[in-house]
Amino acid sequence: MSTKTQNKSWIVESYDEICLYENVSGGKGSSLADLVQQEYNVPYFFILSNSAYNLVENLADLKRFYSRLATLKIFQTRRILQISKEIQQAILAVELPKEFRNTVYRHAKTQSDFNSWRSSMVGEDSVSLSYAGVLRTELFVNLQAPSDVDKVYLGLLAEAFSIGAINYRIQNNASHEISLPIVVQKQIDSDAGVVYFGQNQVSTEKSLLSACYGQCEAIVSNQISAYRYEADNHTFDIKLVSNNAQLKQLRPNFETRELEWVEISADLASMAPLPDFVLQQIVKFGQQEAQRKGGPRDMEFSITFENNEPVIWVLQSRPVTKKIVSDLGPEDNESPVLARGIPTSPGIYYGQVITPGSIPESLKPGCIFLGEEFAPIHDWTLGSISAIIADTGDDASHAAAKGHEFNIPVVLSAKNSDGVPISQLLKAGDEVTIDGYYGIIYSGKSDIRVNWSQELPPQNSINQDGLKTKLVVNCSFVENVQEAVEQGAKGIGLLRGDFLIPQFPLSYIGGSENIGIQAISERLISSASLFYEMWLNSQHKHGEVVYRTFGPKLHEMRDKIGSEPWHNTLLKNHRDPSTGLQGVSLSLHPLYIDAFIMELQAFKKAWEQYPNLVLMFPVIRSQDDCYELVDILTEVGLNNKSRRPKRLMMCELGINFTQPESFLCHFDGASIGGNDSRLSLTLLNRDGSEASHRYNANDPLLIQTYCDYIVTCVRLGKSVSFCGNLPSSNPEICKQFVQAGITSISVGTHALPAAEKVVRETEKLA
Repeated sequence: MSTKTQNKSWIVESYDEICLYENVSGGKGSSLADLVQQEYNVPYFFILSNSAYNLVENLADLKRFYSRLATLKIFQTRRILQISKEIQQAILAVELPKEFRNTVYRHAKTQSDFNSWRSSMVGEDSVSLSYAGVLRTELFVNLQAPSDVDKVYLGLLAEAFSIGAINYRIQNNASHEISLPIVVQKQIDSDAGVVYFGQNQVSTEKSLLSACYGQCEAIVSNQISAYRYEADNHTFDIKLVSNNAQLKQLRPNFETRELEWVEISADLASMAPLPDFVLQQIVKFGQQEAQRKGGPRDMEFSITFENNEPVIWVLQSRPVTKKIVSDLGPEDNESPVLARGIPTSPGIYYGQVITPGSIPESLKPGCIFLGEEFAPIHDWTLGSISAIIADTGDDASHAAAKGHEFNIPVVLSAKNSDGVPISQLLKAGDEVTIDGYYGIIYSGKSDIRVNWSQELPPQNSINQDGLKTKLVVNCSFVENVQEAVEQGAKGIGLLRGDFLIPQFPLSYIGGSENIGIQAISERLISSASLFYEMWLNSQHKHGEVVYRTFGPKLHEMRDKIGSEPWHNTLLKNHRDPSTGLQGVSLSLHPLYIDAFIMELQAFKKAWEQYPNLVLMFPVIRSQDDCYELVDILTEVGLNNKSRRPKRLMMCELGINFTQPESFLCHFDGASIGGNDSRLSLTLLNRDGSEASHRYNANDPLLIQTYCDYIVTCVRLGKSVSFCGNLPSSNPEICKQFVQAGITSISVGTHALPAAEKVVRETEKLA
């Protein structure tokens, strides 16, 4: 790769269209790029892209750790401690290339001496895996020389393999083979900061704001108690909830080039950091974004005053990940109340208290953390603890973010009626009940109940009925795609190249390649365009169109227009039409490979216009198939690490099920082919077989094989779909698939209503 190409792939500017792609810029970076496209007031930034991360991944040889990471369990604290230490040491020992350092240094100094460096994980800031509070941010970074890039950049990457981050991925069944771009953003010398929450604990009708003088990082890091407000999301009326006089603020010292605490005068400390009209503007902005994105947002703002006029800067925007409570019961007035505080993460839990001084000896699954604060140094306890209580903090604190991410109740700034902090009222081993809805700590066990609660629906999904499992449609012909849209499908799970390509692909080779590319790409574009807006609006969670490359059974190929010249060579008849040249075996055959390359070039042309297109490959028989396939994709330009289409495999063969890791390592996910996999696994065909009376689509052993494969995909962080009507026709099987963690179910358009009904009922019971 040339130097010019490397530089371009390492650095992505905020205004580049490619910055909108999460697989390039990460969750935070792509979200900020979207705000730039909307012409909002966002400080200048650039992205150290996923290509830059891959550079470090290779230099540190991180792949040697992945198999060990994949075997870790949530409570294996000592093993997690050990591998975290090894990985972080490997990353920090990397010597970055001189050219990389110089390139990053020049870009960082382009707009400002001071920059913030923020982790932007691919998949971060989503509802299902938001990483809020898990990764690190470096504020007011002032690079003195190119060599300083190593310390800052490698330090942020190493944090992604901290104990807390590893535990977080284990608990969420997320892959440790991460992609971690970094946002490098001009640091605003903020006069005031605001952390905005698009909903409170029990309703989307109210939003919360925490405001402070200086940088809002002082709130997030739990170093100050902020002014707290509640706002009506319809009238935008502001109500002061708590007033905590702020005696110091975080500001940059431009002489020492460091961030430091500055005292606030007594007169200023007695005043709110911002007037209500500025807070109202922020609430209006938050509601505007909620409407555009289809759900409430959590956001951070910096406010500067220029000629006494406020200027509002947007620093971050992410979907809300809190639970909401539909029917909250009354407080428990029977049990003795020990203390009250700020409820920052909902839930009710009873258990034994542990304190920082009693860790790690007393750390065991199900205990409650108690301390003066819950700081990043305590993150490694997450996954073991089931609740957090602390003397300090509020909605914007590190502890609150952790509570949301790990779905545990959190009560902060807790004290009794005499003002005594909770940490002075309890000791390790005491038993309490924490009420994360009302912010109450009860002595001993309480019988308090919450009637029911629910997770927020997916952000801006057209699936407004709250289904977690995506329902997509199989389309044999392009003409069926419009019908799928009208029926409410969330995408196309199978668009078959066998029917999309108008004639036998080899018939284009030898002078008509451009005609073939045009014919195939036009059909792909017409399909992808119908779901493209959905894909954009849902932040790429819905609206994908999965194209399965050409590779039908022999008898189907022989019927294609233009196949006649190949009947006696490439398409010699076989006794069993399911064997021989099918799927990738056909694609990679020396007599056919030129047609396969043409097909990929057509896909690339369409994908560059509509990146919601996904590639899927059928009938993959060996690892050699995978390696040769990746080589061809690289040759065509569809394997660029900084930006490439998502690629899937069809899981249809016995070896795909028995050796899943060997195949899945080459793909982003898989689709289980219901019909062909049953044939492969049982040698029973539902049609045209003398033993067809033995055919049983609901065979328990077969269903268990599917479920085991789904669980493996989830463990490896791969998407997994089932292609066929089996789940929609059998609620019990559907339940097993959903419980195993299936990502989506792909059915015929006619079966979509039945599938929706079954999945809805299944998810209620699962």
